[in-house]
Amino acid sequence: MKSVLSISLLALSSLWAVSQEVSVDALKASAKMIPVVDYTPADFEAAITNSFNFDSHKLCFFIKNADKKAPEIYMYKGAKPQSAGRLDIELPLSATQKETLLTADSVFILIPMRSSVGEFIPQHIEYIGFRKGGQTHYMTADKTFGNLYDFVVSEFGSADNFTSLYLESMRRAFLWPGSGLYGFDSDRAAIDFLKHDYRFNAVCNRQAEETISLFIELLKKAVIVTPAQEARLTKLLADSYKAGDQITSDFLSGKSFEVFRPQTLRAVFSPDEYELIQTAITENKARLAIAYWRISKTIGNSDANGAYLSDRDILKEISKRTF
Repeated sequence: MKSVLSISLLALSSLWAVSQEVSVDALKASAKMIPVVDYTPADFEAAITNSFNFDSHKLCFFIKNADKKAPEIYMYKGAKPQSAGRLDIELPLSATQKETLLTADSVFILIPMRSSVGEFIPQHIEYIGFRKGGQTHYMTADKTFGNLYDFVVSEFGSADNFTSLYLESMRRAFLWPGSGLYGFDSDRAAIDFLKHDYRFNAVCNRQAEETISLFIELLKKAVIVTPAQEARLTKLLADSYKAGDQITSDFLSGKSFEVFRPQTLRAVFSPDEYELIQTAITENKARLAIAYWRISKTIGNSDANGAYLSDRDILKEISKRTF
């Protein structure tokens, strides 16, 4: 999973691409709707059929003046039922795909697997599909396929490989804030988590002894740690502890980081125990991302006087609320 701060930044990543809000009712009357269809193994053809019925909760595009030299494309994000924003960029499609998008009657944008970052980014569109003569066709930049299997084999190597990639994307999605699995019922609970999280303590340059203690407490939730293992682990962790400005910079820039070296854990625990520990660490990372994201939203991007807050300013404010 991408590191913590990227959650806040990626949520804003596609906002610059849209402008000039237009009423959805007006667009429905004067423009062609292009639904965005996420692949689902649960009756995919039905999902395509249903996508052509406008749903105020679902993402879609509208193309206005499709028969003109400069058609207008609007994106409805499913969050503001009354309006859609005009795209200030071109969709990253080939000339053939764009022509089909403008001329086909039942055309849709196909998302084989949604990114784990949650936010839909129009610059990442690669595929479209369309219905013709009762059959669904799928288009890459330079090929058209009459069935989903041939499309999947061409783009992903095999149906089995596509299945593996799809399941992995779902696994990553479970770690995203929108999954609801690792959320908090209050800001206080989120702050309490940050206070007792070893990664956040390291990012805030807390003492090594405290950070190591918190890390071991996390491990004890996953496996049985004997007194001898804890003593040996404490010494090894102290030798491998990484804190300071570099880990703070990695955190703020969205880089993946780990406070302690994985080989330290492998030196103390069995392979089976190590796998259980890695699961606990991964889930803990998800909770850290969500806790930080939740509290950062309460702070915003400016102070009481309207002055811009940098990423480090926000981190300092969250740290003050936590410790």
